[in-house]
Amino acid sequence: MEEIVFYPKFSIWAYATLIGIEIGALILFIFTIYPIFKYQNLKGLSGLIVTALLMVIIMIIFGYLLVIYRSMRYEFREDGLHLICGGYHDVIKYEDIESWEKKNLVFNPLASKRFPGFSLGNVYYSDEGMVRMYATSAGSNVLLIRTRKGKYGITPDPKDEKNFIKELEKKVKN
Repeated sequence: MEEIVFYPKFSIWAYATLIGIEIGALILFIFTIYPIFKYQNLKGLSGLIVTALLMVIIMIIFGYLLVIYRSMRYEFREDGLHLICGGYHDVIKYEDIESWEKKNLVFNPLASKRFPGFSLGNVYYSDEGMVRMYATSAGSNVLLIRTRKGKYGITPDPKDEKNFIKELEKKVKN
C-alpha cells in the first residue's frame, strides 16, 4: 500500500512569530555580549553572561522550530495515521480512532507550546484538556481526533481537508 500525504495549512503568523523571537533574542544577545568584550573584566558581569547564554539557547530552540515547521505533514500509511514534524512523530492506529470534529479549542494560559500559527506537542486547552498538537494554528479550526489513548489536533490544508476526511473515513471503516 502506498502512503498518502497531506500537508497543513500555511500560516504566515508562525513565521512572523518565530522569526520575531529569533531577531529579539539576537538583539538581546548583541546588547549583552558587547559589554563583556568591551570591558573584558568578567567581574560583575555574570548576569550579562547568563543572559547571553539564555539568548543563545532561545535562538537554538526557536531556530529549530523555524526549520522543522515546513516538515509538518500527515501521512496515511498501512499501520496508521502518521503525524510528523521534525523529530516529533506520532502514529495513530486506525482502530484506536473513536471520532473527529473540526473545532475551535479554548485557550488556557498554562499552554506553553503554542504560538500564533504554530502548535506542537502536548498542549493544554480549557475545554479539551491535554491535546497532542501537530497544527499550524494555536487553536482555531483544528481537526480534533479522539482516540482511545488521547486527543490529537491537526490542521489539514483547507484545499485538501475534504479529501483528508474522506481518506480518514475510509481507513477507520476498514
